[in-house]
Amino acid sequence: MARFVRPRGRSGQTGAKSRGWVTSARWGLFAVLALWGLFYAASGEAEDLAPDTTHPTGFRPSTVAIQGAKLVTAPGQVIDGGTIVIRDGIIVAVGKEVAIPAGAEVIPGAGLVVYAGFIDVACEAKLQPGSPGPDAGRPVLFNENLLAATRADNRRGMTPELKVGEHAQRDAEFQAARRKVGITDVHLVHFAPVAGGQTALVTMSGLPARESVLWSGGMSSFMLAHPPEHGESHLSYPLTLMGATAHLRQAFLDAAHYREQLTLAEKFPTQISPPHEDPVLIALDDVLRKETTPLLLVTPQPGRDELDRALDFKAELGLAPALFTGTEPFTAIDRIVAEDMDVILSLDLGEKPKFTVKDLRDQAKEKDKEREQKVSSVDGLRVEVEPPQRSQDDRLQHWKQRAAFPGKLAAAKVRIAFSSKGLKQPGDWLDQVRLHIEHGLTEEQAVAALTRDAAEILGVEGQLGTLESGQRGHVVVLSSTLADKGAKVRYLLVDGLTYEFNKPKAKDDKNAVPPAAQLTGP
Repeated sequence: MARFVRPRGRSGQTGAKSRGWVTSARWGLFAVLALWGLFYAASGEAEDLAPDTTHPTGFRPSTVAIQGAKLVTAPGQVIDGGTIVIRDGIIVAVGKEVAIPAGAEVIPGAGLVVYAGFIDVACEAKLQPGSPGPDAGRPVLFNENLLAATRADNRRGMTPELKVGEHAQRDAEFQAARRKVGITDVHLVHFAPVAGGQTALVTMSGLPARESVLWSGGMSSFMLAHPPEHGESHLSYPLTLMGATAHLRQAFLDAAHYREQLTLAEKFPTQISPPHEDPVLIALDDVLRKETTPLLLVTPQPGRDELDRALDFKAELGLAPALFTGTEPFTAIDRIVAEDMDVILSLDLGEKPKFTVKDLRDQAKEKDKEREQKVSSVDGLRVEVEPPQRSQDDRLQHWKQRAAFPGKLAAAKVRIAFSSKGLKQPGDWLDQVRLHIEHGLTEEQAVAALTRDAAEILGVEGQLGTLESGQRGHVVVLSSTLADKGAKVRYLLVDGLTYEFNKPKAKDDKNAVPPAAQLTGP
């Protein structure tokens, strides 16, 4: 790198002129470098922003007020015709008679309903290519050695130290799709057996990670399933469900032994040497000491057996986890209530079953499945046949029981939240919630699951989940109440940014401001 050297003049005057020229050149170079740095930073952040982030880079109001709206400040608590003021991404005022600061951007709220931003708990994270995986350990020559026990360095499926927030892909379309259905915050989870890693809570503002990660590492995920086979991994333990359960159990026992040896080494430094640093055992020890909340993942499709297995494992090790599951194990509601644990439910219900020939044909085209058919012996034409009535009744009753599952949990005072895991597409988020409302979940309970209870499960109730002064200004504005099938997202506010959706046409917008009269002529 070139550097400036102050030239030595033959006289003081010449030296002064030289010094002046050098100083000017130096400041000129600094200015160029500064401008280049600003341009580079702006271009870098632009890549991280969602495509529909159209906010100007210059001055914009730091205060936003939604005036005259129905404010659902918390589940069951409503202020009609209220005003909420958000400054620099923080709620500063909520109430009926709230003064709007000068210079604030005002959103007319007549006819609109304001909720705390919806939280997607246990959303599946996609990791970046090349993300760290389990330590392979030393190779074992099975043709030479017959092992009587699993090697201590077998860490297949074990990545409890992995920080999902640092390795998750930043997908602009992923964020934009969730903003459109009112989701302001997403809890990212690595759905992988056996120990998936430490979860992260991020906002859907579209801003860079340093400005959108709320916390990382407060919860660690576990799944009782054997890892998929890749390459020669079929030679590596565990290969079965029983093996995966024993593998995780032994890892927790090793973590407890690791902590015991570390404690004894500190107490008797001249007699016992401390163990080498082991990130896997340290992460598992944090779970045992309740410094990190375990999250038991029971994939949506399995039923009662898989759920019972996970709860038995939890009781055996004395864990105090949150539970992720689908609506399939509805028969286990008594045990879930008795366990007194938080439940995160996948919105995997799907549409109500249909059985007409036309519906079957449409489903077959969509899912590419073979449908029941009958071949005519006369002309060889294929004719679709509807399932027997008893089969239709059983399938419909099964679907209704799944649909009623969240409402029964909420009625039994179980704290629940919802996950987009299992959705065909993010746009089905609100529709699936409304199906549960139609089958026993009250609107107040649904709002709680999307906002306050979700925040409490994640330990961020002091920041999210309600509309109170001092909370983050993560807000969603609907055109009607949540239970209304016609309600659409109109605005979403997150991290000081405002997004507008489903803007009505001028002739249909009752709040539209008429254009100013032209008084000065063309």
